[in-house]
Amino acid sequence: MKILSIVTSLAIATAAEAAIVSDWSTCQPGDTYSGAGYGFSCCVATADAASGKMTCRAGGDCINSGYKGTTVGDWNDCFQGDVCASGNFKCCVAPADVSSGKSTCRPNWDPSQCASSSRSACIPSRYQSSSLASNQRNAAPVSFGGTASFFLHALPSSTQDEILDNIRNAGLKVVRVFISRFYSNEKGSGNYAMNDIEPNTVGSFDNTQLNALNNLMLKAYNRGLKLIIVPHDRYMLGTFKVDAYAVKYLGLNINNQPGGPSYPHQNVRGLYLNSNFGADIDRRLAYIANYPNPNFGNRRIGDIHEAIFGFDMQNEAQAYNDGGYVGYTSPPSNPNWSCQRATALKPRLHPNILTITGGGARLNDSTISAHFTCPALDVISIHSYYTSDFNTQDFNSVTNAALLYKKRLLVEEFGASGSGKQSSLQSQINFFNSYGIPWMFWQTMKPGNPNDHETYTNEAAWSTICSGANTANSISGSSAKFCYIPI
Repeated sequence: MKILSIVTSLAIATAAEAAIVSDWSTCQPGDTYSGAGYGFSCCVATADAASGKMTCRAGGDCINSGYKGTTVGDWNDCFQGDVCASGNFKCCVAPADVSSGKSTCRPNWDPSQCASSSRSACIPSRYQSSSLASNQRNAAPVSFGGTASFFLHALPSSTQDEILDNIRNAGLKVVRVFISRFYSNEKGSGNYAMNDIEPNTVGSFDNTQLNALNNLMLKAYNRGLKLIIVPHDRYMLGTFKVDAYAVKYLGLNINNQPGGPSYPHQNVRGLYLNSNFGADIDRRLAYIANYPNPNFGNRRIGDIHEAIFGFDMQNEAQAYNDGGYVGYTSPPSNPNWSCQRATALKPRLHPNILTITGGGARLNDSTISAHFTCPALDVISIHSYYTSDFNTQDFNSVTNAALLYKKRLLVEEFGASGSGKQSSLQSQINFFNSYGIPWMFWQTMKPGNPNDHETYTNEAAWSTICSGANTANSISGSSAKFCYIPI
């Protein structure tokens, strides 16, 4: 979510860079390397194959450019990224196994050994590295485009229909919505005011917004779209607004709403170390997942996988955690916070509903190492509004780490505004598509605003989004880095 003013953006762009790591030193995704000009990158050396430790080293010393696959014997079952023991064998689905999707190491020189429309990269999924991971048996190596429309369910029903129709017609597949407090007529949209689901007291719920979300879910499903649900927004903790959590844990006044990014961030470093805060958020997530939807036979929201793509743990958890008028994000005080939430939520979700980190303010805090090593997190989402974060060196590192740790990547928030809006969106979308990584821009809203991040069909940028989405939808097979259920 874009939260920074234009006044501070230049200072922020410089201050939030990832760590610079010296050659041969231990590194993590998002770091930059002093020897980058000599082909150095963050990867796994042959000698470190067992531990998976990543160091800054020459590319020729890397195992599969940083991705360490499992070596599988010829004719044995294999999974995404595995390496067959014989160099002239490959992991694919035999014609006789198409119905089950089982993949095995088979002779590469004999075209009859592998089905021509194989989904061998994903079925069954090597992402099931633990009992908590989502094993999406119908997944395939695909990409897609999506969008945020964060208070779409608070708009009049006819406006929802129009926006969803245009999202579908653009070729976008996933829509990201927030559960939060909304004022009336935000962004000039004509939306209704809507209380948060815990309007005044943590643990005391109002179902009005969940009922609206249930109706939106059906509208999206009827158009072949899926939702990402954001169950809580970090910026409700006294940045944009004040919610019941900010009252309980930060002592803020719920009737004293800050109303914009000029308000200083609250220092939340201690808050994310508070186990009571974590437990309260877990209860909130469980309440949402367990809430019934009468449009789907009163099934729990957490079971409606045909309409829900995934759950974020929180929007940009621990971003700008030092408080004040800062333009950078310090390392999180509790790197495992999102993992703790995912571990509690995962058993409440259908296996085809993904657990998603929810991003950070920049690439570096979106891709902390604790996300990659968490068994309960399925997708590491990248947020950034700084195009300098979208560079080959860092994306190579992050992609390799995701493959190494059996995670999916999703660029969940990015955007552009002003006179260069269309060209900037084009450049960013082209970059993500070149990696075969799904993306979601911020945001689709009526009316659009050429000078801000809200975009709609009357803007030239919309055609760029449509073109980029169609390209993303055409990416499959080896061109797609990660596996998702096709939408």
